[in-house]
Amino acid sequence: MSQATSRRIARNSLYLYLRMLVTLFVSLYTSRVMLQVLGVRDYGVYNVVGGMVVILSFLNGTMSGTTQRFLNFEMGRAAEGQLKRTFEAAFSIHLCVSAILFILGETVGLWFVNTQLVILPERIVAANWAYQFALLGGVCTIMQVPFTGAILAHEHMNAYAYINLAFTFLKLGVTVALLYIGAIDTLIIYAALIFAVTVLTTWLFARYCHTHFIECRMNFSWHKNEIKDMLRYSLSDLIGTTCYTVENQGVIVILNRIGGTILNAAGGLSVTVGNALFQFGTSIIMAFRPQIIQQYAAGNYTYMQTLLVNCSKFSILLMGMFAIPAFAEMDYLLNIWLTDVPPYTADFCRISLIALLSMLTLQTLNAAMHATGKIFIFSLITGLSYLLELPVMYYLMRQTGNPRWAYYVPIFQLSMCVFIVAGMFKYRLPQFKAWNFLINGYFAPWALVITLGYLITWFQKYLCGQGFGESFVQLIVIGLLSVLSVCSIAWLVLLPAEVCCQIRNTIRNRFNRHKN
Repeated sequence: MSQATSRRIARNSLYLYLRMLVTLFVSLYTSRVMLQVLGVRDYGVYNVVGGMVVILSFLNGTMSGTTQRFLNFEMGRAAEGQLKRTFEAAFSIHLCVSAILFILGETVGLWFVNTQLVILPERIVAANWAYQFALLGGVCTIMQVPFTGAILAHEHMNAYAYINLAFTFLKLGVTVALLYIGAIDTLIIYAALIFAVTVLTTWLFARYCHTHFIECRMNFSWHKNEIKDMLRYSLSDLIGTTCYTVENQGVIVILNRIGGTILNAAGGLSVTVGNALFQFGTSIIMAFRPQIIQQYAAGNYTYMQTLLVNCSKFSILLMGMFAIPAFAEMDYLLNIWLTDVPPYTADFCRISLIALLSMLTLQTLNAAMHATGKIFIFSLITGLSYLLELPVMYYLMRQTGNPRWAYYVPIFQLSMCVFIVAGMFKYRLPQFKAWNFLINGYFAPWALVITLGYLITWFQKYLCGQGFGESFVQLIVIGLLSVLSVCSIAWLVLLPAEVCCQIRNTIRNRFNRHKN
């Protein structure tokens, strides 16, 4: 990688990484305070009516990736006029989607809230107010997507991180403020203030884009061809996204059929833990993704290959540094977090962490496939592979009585998908060296993390035998050992010589600057 691009990706990764860390810890604290402020009853009401808006706006996540992809592609082709048309098309689509969401929300959604949800009669008025504010907030969030897509496409990750952190801290401020405000109805006041914070955040994103990106200073126009291309692309992407969602919900149903709500609780907790640690790796992918798409559009396929290998490698290593101590100390961490740990929770969490390492490589290849714009077959095949998991895991769980198969099967499925998608991208781009990517970007870092995880887990058991027991001191020791081990072996074996040279030069220059 060129030094300028390497520094930009490293800087963007740091911004996203710090944002994720702060957001994670603040969100955990906010949830705790929110439960205290609203109480269990109103907390449940807010989550269930807010969940209705999330269901109605399911297309939003797909459109976010679509907007960024098309903007990055036009930036790679250096077509400024087309870039403006693309942004205006994205804005038009999201304007229509937000209108559809509002109509569905005020008809189907409102009917469902008032007739199908189980809400105490004395709280139905407050629930309706909370729902209206959540619906309006959902509309604002949809209109925010073209602007966040533009910021990510231009790689202004610092602005993206700062505005998101502002939203996180404002949400925390609203929650804490309600502890000291004698409101008539806390649920209604909370929903209204969160809506106000959402409006402010949307305005900040829009204002930043209008100030910094010329294509965002638009006149409303209806560009048929661009809209048609973006909708076709997003609908193709929606196939895989829908199948993945069905698979996640299917696992919940299967666990419920096999072991009831106890296994559901264990499965839900494993998803929470896995998603938290998975973000350590996806912050790297988010930083690499714009350059991967731009280099494909510009025809710099050799450079793109380097980006893909490094993206997969670094994301696995970064997640591994935190997944290894979590793997070794899972029982202790769960006992700190929860007062009553459901059976199988620790096992589900450990197995899911192994599967998520392959998911990071699949997400990297996902960015490459999306760069081509031809994703229907890719989305269909990967989507069907998710659906095929369900009968396989159900059969194995029935035959063996072992619920762990619900998490063993995804390890094999995701590994298979990595090979299939690498082959598909090789077909799309003959210059892509699939085996080079699989060996250097997947096998090597994956094997390193798994091996170190096993050795450090064994070392942890040895420490327990020496009198440390399960303690915070042991957690710190295991964590430091994990970071030092991954960094040392990565430096000696996995990192390219030019990357090591750039890191040494950067450290030396910083040291000399401070010394002078």
